[in-house]
Amino acid sequence: MVDFTDDELDNNPNQSDLIEQAAEMLYGLIHARYIMTNRGIAQMVCTWLSVCGAKLFFVIYLEL
Repeated sequence: MVDFTDDELDNNPNQSDLIEQAAEMLYGLIHARYIMTNRGIAQMVCTWLSVCGAKLFFVIYLEL
């Protein structure tokens, strides 16, 4: 948890950048951890099939 006031962040813009970078890293780590669960993998498969599956269907259909 970050314990800064707005005045402290205004006086040191580099501190704000550091906090933003840490937040982006944390978001990425949480996302990566979710994707590696069974539920996350299933959701990614459904997403992939909804996008790529439709394209694959049209390619196969056009070749017939």
